[in-house]
Amino acid sequence: MHRKGGRLQRIQPTPLSLHPIPYICDTAFAVMVRHYIVKGRVQGVGFRWFVLREASTLGLRGWVRNTSTGHVEVLAAGNEEQLQQLHTRLKNGSRGSRVDRIELQEQPAAEAEHLQAFEIEGAW
Repeated sequence: MHRKGGRLQRIQPTPLSLHPIPYICDTAFAVMVRHYIVKGRVQGVGFRWFVLREASTLGLRGWVRNTSTGHVEVLAAGNEEQLQQLHTRLKNGSRGSRVDRIELQEQPAAEAEHLQAFEIEGAW
């Protein structure tokens, strides 16, 4: 109903075809999955908790865990901007850590389907 000139008038709905929804293809919103190996002094300094906090703040899905070789492994899913911000934060590291190198590998986007809210694997 619509009020016009003090009287209510019925408004006829228009077909959706008259109001096309634009197709938006923006890679900033496309889900991507990246696998990181962070090398340096990253175990025993709270680095996994740092990654959990940063990734959760960015709205990423995935996990972080220690490796048996003394590195930290991260699998994260999100859009290009979120993952770039995570990479920058990983490079900067947490207080007490020292990041010497980050190995990055793109993963198939289908991997994102299996990821939940960001978590620390093997923490308990």
